[in-house]
Amino acid sequence: MPVVSFVDPERRLVVSRAFGVLTDRDLAEHHRTIRRTRGFEPTFSQIYDFRDVERVEVTTTAVERFSGESPFGAGARRAFVAGSDLVFGLARMYQALVEPQGHVLRVFRDFDEACAWLGVDPTTLPVPGRAPESA
Repeated sequence: MPVVSFVDPERRLVVSRAFGVLTDRDLAEHHRTIRRTRGFEPTFSQIYDFRDVERVEVTTTAVERFSGESPFGAGARRAFVAGSDLVFGLARMYQALVEPQGHVLRVFRDFDEACAWLGVDPTTLPVPGRAPESA
């Protein structure tokens, strides 16, 4: 699956990473997985790293649907890091949909800036999953 996460209950943080081809199904499964993860609470912060996404097959319809199905609650701080203009635009669309619900989300192009906004040291974060090695 091209979306992997690490839930750190001690730091009240979820570190998520997407890579490869990103689809509606991947994002839906990511939401389900986070909800089922032992120790997860909707008040946790999240850093979501999209820098290694090579192709996006996410529909705007799905972005709208996911805005009402987030495992995170109002007030949880979430930072999305985009690696392309398309991902940046979709993340900003999602941001515009969830902010009226009380969600606190910012979209970044720089991973270190996103970490600084969340108040976490990027050198101490786990790197969930690895992109598959090229053949």
